[in-house]
Amino acid sequence: MPPATLITNRLIPHLLAMLSYSQRYFYLANFSINITNDWRTRDLRTFLTALSARAKTGLDVRFLLASPPGIPRLAARNISYAAYLAGLKIPTRFYTGPSVQHAKFAISDDNSVIIGSHNLTFRSLSSNVEVSILLDDPALAVTLRPVFDHLWGIAKP
Repeated sequence: MPPATLITNRLIPHLLAMLSYSQRYFYLANFSINITNDWRTRDLRTFLTALSARAKTGLDVRFLLASPPGIPRLAARNISYAAYLAGLKIPTRFYTGPSVQHAKFAISDDNSVIIGSHNLTFRSLSSNVEVSILLDDPALAVTLRPVFDHLWGIAKP
């Protein structure tokens, strides 16, 4: 992978590429997810299926989503996908506070990071102006991992 790649509206191919290089773990934190059964989230479903397949081969996969008490509609929507993600055998937890978990990032093997503004929703992945960056930067990955570990540790299944 190049040292840095700017991502605008095509996040999923970059997540898939990063996942394909993962050997030990792939951790993902996001604010919002919206999965539909039509063309709008086909790429997202493809990514989640690939994430599931890698988890079944022994890759340590973790998915952290926001469940902010102050935004009940978003919390309910994110939690409504828990059964879908559980069916895919993707370990998922929901951060409920005290502040809102608004971070959007992925970390792989203490090597690579995607960090930016993309939610995992049709609008964010296709029509919003979003910017994320893929960095092959072990120092950043090692710095960001304790942030994920802390949020995961206090999040609820």
